[in-house]
Amino acid sequence: MKRATVLKVMDIKVISEKFKVQEVILECGDKYPSPVAFRLSNDVIDKYPLRAGDIVSDVCYNLRGREWQSPQGDIRYINSLDIWKLTVGESKKETSGSTKMMGDMAQEFNDSQANSNDDLPF
Repeated sequence: MKRATVLKVMDIKVISEKFKVQEVILECGDKYPSPVAFRLSNDVIDKYPLRAGDIVSDVCYNLRGREWQSPQGDIRYINSLDIWKLTVGESKKETSGSTKMMGDMAQEFNDSQANSNDDLPF
């Protein structure tokens, strides 16, 4: 995944003495953004302290799945997206004129060129 925004960071759940997990909801996609639940575990939680509003990129994750059977005998399949590496950028709230993302600067350049009255010589 190239770039996403952190929508929610859930509380850390301690499953056992050696295993803890934290669910993070990321808004993924540019044209049709959608919220997707990812999971951090153990030392990855401490390595990437995320906050709502953070911009993350280069999210590396493993797709995990397991079968679960209800007491009534219904079988379900449960998937999880386990993050093992990502890059944390600035938060949306902290983005200002002096720290604009490259995409914003490119858009401003394109807008200024479109509003220019200079005619091309050809």
